[in-house]
Amino acid sequence: MSPSTAILNKILKTEGFKATAYADGMTKGVQLYSIGYGHQIQPSEQTLKRSTITKSQALELFKKDNAQIIAALNQSKRKLNQNQYDALFDFAFNCGTGALSAVLATWNDTGSMAAVTAQMTKYNKSTKIVNGVPTKVVNDALVDRRKDNVALFNKPFTAPALSIAAIVGIAALFFLRG
Repeated sequence: MSPSTAILNKILKTEGFKATAYADGMTKGVQLYSIGYGHQIQPSEQTLKRSTITKSQALELFKKDNAQIIAALNQSKRKLNQNQYDALFDFAFNCGTGALSAVLATWNDTGSMAAVTAQMTKYNKSTKIVNGVPTKVVNDALVDRRKDNVALFNKPFTAPALSIAAIVGIAALFFLRG
């Protein structure tokens, strides 16, 4: 399975393009930086903190990030419909594959949509420095993004209907093979 064009476009729009590095969250009191379309700069990529990149370079980083998320999502032991896959894809892009692993473990163990979505909503905090101390605080943008993830995860998936032309084309292939 792969992410839909719709979710990829939504992520690109939500993240926006930034040619230079910007502060983007903290982990254990350490400032993290991102660049491009929300690509989190890794320890081996520290030169990106001082770089200016093009949209083309940002899209290459986006593709690299997507490949890591797809590999992580493929660890699901239970079937996901396209909406569930897309919701988890966006969740992982925003929260990381570590958070995705925790959510997928719940899905694999329980198969419960309610348990999965309850776990997803816990990822609604960012770290702020309050009186010199890194402190987790509820972030309204993350609350909204989790609501979107939950709504999409719970939305039944309906495959797009085939047009008459597509049906005729498919039928013709079977008759020609015949």
